[in-house]
Amino acid sequence: MLKALLTYYKNAKTRYRIHSPFVFEWADNVLDDDRYYYAFDRADHLRNMMESNHTEIAVTDFGAGSQKTSDSHRKISQIAKTAVSSERKCAFLFKTIQLYKPKTMLELGTSLGVSAVYQALAYTDGHLTS
Repeated sequence: MLKALLTYYKNAKTRYRIHSPFVFEWADNVLDDDRYYYAFDRADHLRNMMESNHTEIAVTDFGAGSQKTSDSHRKISQIAKTAVSSERKCAFLFKTIQLYKPKTMLELGTSLGVSAVYQALAYTDGHLTS
């Protein structure tokens, strides 16, 4: 769905050519919002700590598995660099949650929980299940 919204936004050229009120509101408050929020520092600090942590852990993959390695032991830094959502995607998620303020959030398929931190910081009155 996010891909479809971004494609729609890209093809509209400007936000003023978007006819859907929902997409216009989202584009105006999320895509065109270049503010840096206080919570980004906290979440990015966690990301940086994980990227510099070379502790090796046992990994049990319940999903499709990694396309980069089939090893059952990986370093936290390796996981943080390859499997964690980018800062930009996490910022979009954070801003979307701040805009719509969902009471309940469900995250499926978490890796190290960085995007869950962004979600939890975005709306502290909501309930996050990860």
